[in-house]
Amino acid sequence: MTLSDPIRIRGQVFSSADPLVIEGLEVENGDGAGIVIEECIHVIIRGNRISKCQGSGILIKSSGWVIVEGNTLESNRSGGVVFEGVADSEISNNRFIGSDSGSGIKAYGVKNVKILDNEFSKADETEGPRSSREANYAIWIEDYRSTEKGRLVGSEEVLISGNRIGDPSLSGISIISSRHIEIRDNLLHYNARHGIRMRDVEETRIHHNEVYDTSKYGVYLEWNVSECEIYENTISGGSLAGIVIKDSYDNSVYRNRISERGGNAIILRCSLEQEDESTPQTAGNAIFENDLTVKSGIEAILVEEGCSDNQISNNEVSEI
Repeated sequence: MTLSDPIRIRGQVFSSADPLVIEGLEVENGDGAGIVIEECIHVIIRGNRISKCQGSGILIKSSGWVIVEGNTLESNRSGGVVFEGVADSEISNNRFIGSDSGSGIKAYGVKNVKILDNEFSKADETEGPRSSREANYAIWIEDYRSTEKGRLVGSEEVLISGNRIGDPSLSGISIISSRHIEIRDNLLHYNARHGIRMRDVEETRIHHNEVYDTSKYGVYLEWNVSECEIYENTISGGSLAGIVIKDSYDNSVYRNRISERGGNAIILRCSLEQEDESTPQTAGNAIFENDLTVKSGIEAILVEEGCSDNQISNNEVSEI
């Protein structure tokens, strides 16, 4: 069945034994989102094809125990799946095609959400040009302003695992103003800018991911990232650097395998203007037991001026 009008459901409470199931539909909406669920409990959206919506393909707001699985989302203007204020839910085994106009998955102010085994690819299966837009990420996690609580609510307890991001119009994963995030076992390749980017994040783990051929950085701790662990990832082929830690502190980077043909394996960086006390110092980071390969004549670990009290030890360095 093909629908040109959106599906909108609000204020309905279902049970785990008898959830609302929306499946087997084709939805196109030239005026807004394809499927909108608001203030609902126990909803399953699966096996649908949602395309060419002027809004999001699937928009879930202020809801819980929602499962979005096995859908195909293509060329939706505001992203494929959007969660706002959602808890105890899952986005899994979906295919996102041609998402260059927006992020594939956006999650704002979510808690206990799993993003698992999704695939992001170009519509024509060709590599094509890479996007230069900073906000184009396959998976975007951030806080949002809750009207109920009257304040910004960060995302927390999010698992991002098993996703395959190979669309050159998209960067990989962006995490902003969040905590307790785990990013593991993802494949990120030929991404537009960064593989994984974090800003204002704490107590997060990034491990066992494979990141290669990004146009800038494999993993980028951009600002105010603290108490995070980055370990046992494989990062290769980036044009500028493997891992960059900027204006961030008390993070651990260990047992990663990084092979860079264009730049440094790891960079510790500070903002040029450190007079502002609100700018975090790049200090207290531990870099150890990494296997690093760089071109001859390039420093494997570059510590830029202004960074201090970082511990660097027992890293193995080879040249190509």
